[in-house]
Amino acid sequence: MYYFSSPAVLLSSIAGLAILSNASALEKRYTSPTAPFDGCLWQVSKVGAFNSHLNVSNWKTLPSSLKATDRTGGPARVKWDPSLVGVDANDGSLTLTVPGGQGTCTDDKPCGSAQITTAYDDVMYGSMRTVMKTPNVWGTVSAAFFYSDDNNEADIEMQTGDVTHAHWTNQDWYGSNGLTNTSVVANTSAAYHEYRLDWVPGRTDLYVDGKLLQTYTKFVPRTSGFWMWNSWTNNGSWTLGPPSMDAVMHIKSIDVYFNRTSIAGCGSA
Repeated sequence: MYYFSSPAVLLSSIAGLAILSNASALEKRYTSPTAPFDGCLWQVSKVGAFNSHLNVSNWKTLPSSLKATDRTGGPARVKWDPSLVGVDANDGSLTLTVPGGQGTCTDDKPCGSAQITTAYDDVMYGSMRTVMKTPNVWGTVSAAFFYSDDNNEADIEMQTGDVTHAHWTNQDWYGSNGLTNTSVVANTSAAYHEYRLDWVPGRTDLYVDGKLLQTYTKFVPRTSGFWMWNSWTNNGSWTLGPPSMDAVMHIKSIDVYFNRTSIAGCGSA
């Protein structure tokens, strides 16, 4: 495994509450079809038309459209460290590492974690597909999500010691703490799976390996922001960390169709 660094960016995600199980396990990876480009927009079937497309599967360097976060906080007791973003020498996947043995995370000594985000904060609606696998060690959370602020956030999150569940959240921390449900999925650490978040006006749809597992029509994000991917710990009740050994999240590919509010018509990420 080797590492590379990239400039700073912003905040992060939190996770949630209530649980709803879905009994059907998903056993093999499925990749959503490529959306056709009509010369102006990418047409995503049953979702919408979008003016931007980000597709990354070669992780030798971070593309200019993505950045590694370099900051402390968001959430508390976390230090986002670009040196913990790397590439797996065996399969070429992007790695987001939370080092093991960090001891108790405190405000004075936050725990090292890894995050990448889009280099722009004007994402407004889209279809995000991430092919990834989680660590099989307790003490971190792996996530792929949209973030504007704590009241406009849609998450896919996994507690890494629990390799058979995925948590879906629309956040509303200033209101009633949003919605969180949990679905049973195939082992999240044994193989790569595609996790997909579709965000359109008034609705978020969440898929694993092409199977729709959750739809929300409440607390849907209403403001523009970032796409984000992270692996983190802060010894809180959600992450249950820090981990005793290195916890490495692997991202094989990212494929996202979305609108940028700064692009008036046709454009590309």
